[in-house]
Amino acid sequence: MGCSHKAWVLKGNVLGSIERYDEALLSYDQALRIKPDLEDVYYSKGVTLANLNKYEEAIISLDQALEIKPDEEALWNATNEVFELIKQRLNILEKKNIFNLLIQSYQKGIEILQHIGKPNQLLKFNYQLGRTLLENGNYTEAIKKFEVCEAISQELKDPSMLSMTLYHLARLYHLTGLLEQSRLYFKDAIRLFRRLEDDEKIATTTLALGNLEMQIGRISEARNHLKEAKNYFQMFEKTERLMEVEQLQQVLGTV
Repeated sequence: MGCSHKAWVLKGNVLGSIERYDEALLSYDQALRIKPDLEDVYYSKGVTLANLNKYEEAIISLDQALEIKPDEEALWNATNEVFELIKQRLNILEKKNIFNLLIQSYQKGIEILQHIGKPNQLLKFNYQLGRTLLENGNYTEAIKKFEVCEAISQELKDPSMLSMTLYHLARLYHLTGLLEQSRLYFKDAIRLFRRLEDDEKIATTTLALGNLEMQIGRISEARNHLKEAKNYFQMFEKTERLMEVEQLQQVLGTV
């Protein structure tokens, strides 16, 4: 008598835990032949494929898991984490292809989430799609996604996500030459970071705002922002960021 799908799943999990990923895949595929609607197996298969650097196949498998069981909150969170892990592992040559596939996956996920009504996950997927579009150089589409995030995070009263959304919008407006809008969004982001007492984000954002203020000729404001950022980076020995501040301060010293 053949093994049940549960036995194949268990075998795959054990093989995966000892990093015998190719063998784990064979077990997961056998389980899916017996019972094709196992969302947890598609998820485990996706993770295993990612561990083998087979990112395109991994993304497809993760998509299948979400399509089978879209109401599973933990599955959305776990899939989002794997997508982030894949992005971190990509080398320059892989990025364009895989980023395009990830963008499609985020878009599919958003369509499902809009249909079933999960605003918290919808916020996360729009946010990650915005970040991926930003990293991919698609600034116009990234702005649209972060504008959606701004509306949802305000509706959900989520200051943490709103603060990061405002920060990314400020960066995007800066990159696309909308400098006054960028300035206002940086200021709004700093206000929220102060409320959240996130000193590192305050320093990063005041540095970005100081750079922007310098570009648009607000020299006094630029000096104040750079001084605040410098104090933080000195305190926590953030050497690279400190050098960045000091270079801008040197430029300001000649203005």
